[in-house]
Amino acid sequence: MSDEINKITKSSIWDEVDETPKAEAEVAEQEAPAPEAEATVEAEVAEAEVFDAEAEAPAPEAPAEAEVSNAEPEAPAPETEAEATAETEAPEEMEEETIPDEDINIEEDVPKKDEPVKAKEDKGDKKKKNFFAFVINDIKNFKTLDKKIKIMYFVFIVAAVVFVISAGYLISYQIRVAKERKAWQELVDSKIVVIDADSIGLDAMVDNLALAAQEKEEEEEEKVILPEYLPFYEQNNDMVGWIRLDGTVIDYPVMHTPDYVDENGIIGQKYIHRDFNGEESTSGAIFIDFRCTMDPRSDNLILYGHHMRNGTMFKAIMNYENKDFYEEHKIIEFDTLYEKGEYEVFSAFRDRIYNSTDTNYKFYYFIDSETKEDFDYNIENLCSKSLYDTGVVPEYGDELIMLVTCAYHTNEGRFVVCARKVKDEETE
Repeated sequence: MSDEINKITKSSIWDEVDETPKAEAEVAEQEAPAPEAEATVEAEVAEAEVFDAEAEAPAPEAPAEAEVSNAEPEAPAPETEAEATAETEAPEEMEEETIPDEDINIEEDVPKKDEPVKAKEDKGDKKKKNFFAFVINDIKNFKTLDKKIKIMYFVFIVAAVVFVISAGYLISYQIRVAKERKAWQELVDSKIVVIDADSIGLDAMVDNLALAAQEKEEEEEEKVILPEYLPFYEQNNDMVGWIRLDGTVIDYPVMHTPDYVDENGIIGQKYIHRDFNGEESTSGAIFIDFRCTMDPRSDNLILYGHHMRNGTMFKAIMNYENKDFYEEHKIIEFDTLYEKGEYEVFSAFRDRIYNSTDTNYKFYYFIDSETKEDFDYNIENLCSKSLYDTGVVPEYGDELIMLVTCAYHTNEGRFVVCARKVKDEETE
């Protein structure tokens, strides 16, 4: 019986409150603000009390059932109203918790990237300040420091001083070499202007130079200086020729000072650390061995040039270590002040400067040959030293040049390229 009453009670409650409580709930929603979570809790408590009361009440008779059914619409109204409010309130709470994308403030919600970076920078600055403060503190209390720490500071200071000095020297060296290279290039460019005088309509200038050379020849009974070299000779009388190797930077005037003696008693090396103008220079200039003579000309003219790391002066002759380079550069041009000349390479080799007591063949002793046997002896030794066979063997009476620069395969190492002058009949 109680089960039937419960069924009737439950069905009658939810059926009869379908309109009235809802209407009241809608009015409450419009007139009052949305209830808080406490209303929901009260509704649940009230509902629990109703069902507990129903369960504890004794089973009434039939007339009582009718009374209960008639009275129930009013009694559970608060309970139903609270529950209805809870039902209508739930979606509102969900709507409040769900925030539309357009209302999200990205700048406020997403942490800024600058903030952690700034924190790292501040931390790094703090470490730097702490480090310098630590070093300053050690300097103030240097006498009380541990011996190992003192040694560490000493080594650091020495290393720092060496670094600064080395860096300063390197920078000054590079600047000086760049200036020297620019000066040599300007010199070469000025020579090109004179050589190309005919092609740019300056025939008169060439004629004047030739006339000046002719007048000088008549006065001093000397040979006529080639027009392209006369301006350089007038600028510096130590110039005796010009050397050029096609496809390389070798394109320089050649100096000769057999009468020059420096403060150390060394003869003929005026241009070892001077440029064409006589100014101090790391690169120096190309110069001929003081033992050689230009008139009458020695059998073998030895030309010296520095092995510069920037590729200038005679470094390019080191390429003759490669036979392929030789095949493409068999001819070296060497002009004196009075005549042009082409020289064919016949030997290229590594060697060194020996002690006077050594019995090794010394290439740098070959200047002149009094006899054919002496000449042939030198040629045989020079050819045997060659890194490869060129098939060229000079004959007695040929004019030779020998290009020499420093090499670093051994102490006092040298690299040598030997060439013979191509005769006029051989070029015809």
